[in-house]
Amino acid sequence: MTSPFITTLAQSLVQSYLHTEYRVLGDTPMSLRASVAIPSVGALLERFKVHGCAFITACNPHSQQISVAENEERLTALEAELKSRGLHFVPGVAVDPYGEWPDKPSFLVFGLSLEPAKALASRHGQNAILWCGASFIPELILLR
Repeated sequence: MTSPFITTLAQSLVQSYLHTEYRVLGDTPMSLRASVAIPSVGALLERFKVHGCAFITACNPHSQQISVAENEERLTALEAELKSRGLHFVPGVAVDPYGEWPDKPSFLVFGLSLEPAKALASRHGQNAILWCGASFIPELILLR
C-alpha cells in the first residue's frame, strides 16, 4: 500500500507514480507495480540474502525533465555510489503506460532497509521510490 502521509507533490504526479510499470531487467526480468504482490521478487531477495529492495533512479530530479546526457551523468553517479557501497543491484526502467513521461533507466537495489533507501533517493533528487520487503508487495514511498 502507498505510504500514507501528507505530501507536497501534486496528486496527478502521485497517480503517475502509482500507474508506472517498474521493469526489472537482467537475468530475472519482471514488472513491479505499487501495491501489487510479486512473489518472484522473493527469489531475488533470497538470492542476494537480503530482506528488502528498492527501485531507484537518479533521472529527472524532482520530476523535472532534463536532457538525456544529464540523466546519463546522474545515473552513472548513482551506479558509482551503489558500487562503492558494495550493494547488489540490477538494471531496470520505469515506464509510464500512458506515454506522458519518457522511460527512466533505474536500478533495483538489494539490501537497503527503508530509511537508507529513502536517504539514497533523496540525495539523488527523487520524489519517490518503490520499496519492497518481506511481504513482496512493492510500496510507493513518497519522499516529499
